[in-house]
Amino acid sequence: MHPHAYINSIHSISPYASDAPARAGLLSALEPAYAPVLNPAELRRTPRLVKMGLYAATRCLADAGLDHIDAITVGSGLGSFDGFEKFETSLLAQAEDTVPPTPFIQSLDNAVAGQLALKLQCHGYNMTYTHRGFSFETALLDGLLLLTEPDGPADVLVGGLDETTPTYAALLHQAGHVKNPDKLGKVEHSRTPGVLPGEGATFLVLSSARRPGTLATVRAVRTLFSPRTALEVEQTVAALLREQHLTPADLDLVLLGHSGDHAHDQKLRAVEASLPDTPREYFKNYCGEYHTATAFAVWLAVRRFAGAAAELSERTPYPKNCLIINQYRDANYSFIFLTQD
Repeated sequence: MHPHAYINSIHSISPYASDAPARAGLLSALEPAYAPVLNPAELRRTPRLVKMGLYAATRCLADAGLDHIDAITVGSGLGSFDGFEKFETSLLAQAEDTVPPTPFIQSLDNAVAGQLALKLQCHGYNMTYTHRGFSFETALLDGLLLLTEPDGPADVLVGGLDETTPTYAALLHQAGHVKNPDKLGKVEHSRTPGVLPGEGATFLVLSSARRPGTLATVRAVRTLFSPRTALEVEQTVAALLREQHLTPADLDLVLLGHSGDHAHDQKLRAVEASLPDTPREYFKNYCGEYHTATAFAVWLAVRRFAGAAAELSERTPYPKNCLIINQYRDANYSFIFLTQD
């Protein structure tokens, strides 16, 4: 029997804006005012990604009515790249002599989870996963497994976050991973190489018990590494649906992780063609491409469950179930099935 759990709150900082859902170019997160969560000293010293993570997690716990948490699992493909840049800059400027250690400490992948544990006085399980396109999925799977343990936690704070700094964007461009400005557009229509880089920080409270304010149920999480053919991806989707006693016709909504890179999206296009009658959205139009974009997709699915009409399709404004299918650079494929019941 595969474990499942309940999402009792979720908060996301992302480039998403309901009044402009399909912006083109580098998609930067719409950051909130951090003052309610961080004091002035923390605001000055804390790297941008850590600030986003602390804010999203704090809001998430407040929405769930919790003042403490039993366990923390976080996924991040890169960690705080901004903190790493600052450390490298000081290393070069000081010629490797008397370098302040704080930027290095804050650049580590587990900086967000560590800062959260300090702020929340969480002395329990704390884990950060840096597994490229599987980073958030691994953190989510770990949370699901923790909730099944006999003496395990009742609530787990699960997060996925990454940022795109100017330096990282320049490196992506040099590597040929960024779409040319004259080729920008919606990812589902792209027939050219390159992606729309994005970023975001999403946290959710995963619980073993349903509560009056439960938002969604995580029914299944699957990953598939480097499939050779689109058929392998289709078979994984079919197997997941069989386990849930469903057919493609039973799906209310599918959120597809097309990146906009024509070559990398080929297998996902084939899977999409195998679900011709299912309402769909392409969530990277809203958040861009980054390692943990699937965390944003979970937030978007919960938003759709709450009745927010889909910008790209009005066929199913109030879905009861949703299948998220994502790919990262045609290597990391993930599948998350959510229901509202």
